[in-house]
Amino acid sequence: MSEVNIKPNSTKSALEEIYLDTSMNELAIKLTRDENLDDPFFVAELNEIASRLALWRHLLPDVQPFFAMKVCDADIVRRFLAAMGIGFDCASKVS
Repeated sequence: MSEVNIKPNSTKSALEEIYLDTSMNELAIKLTRDENLDDPFFVAELNEIASRLALWRHLLPDVQPFFAMKVCDADIVRRFLAAMGIGFDCASKVS
């Protein structure tokens, strides 16, 4: 299981961790074995996001998707979506 740590941005206190070549099941086992589960955590399979985006673009080629910023505040997901050419919807200044 290879792991990559990304330094947090100024608004987050925890590190984002990316696990390469790891199944969701293996990751769930690793996270639930940890005794420090006081803080919430977020798990996303970026391959699944890319797959769904490809399906969207195939079925709706003339419709540009936009991601609502309030849905997920995980920087890694936002950066991934931006790299995939997704637009963003901000409902407030905080977003």
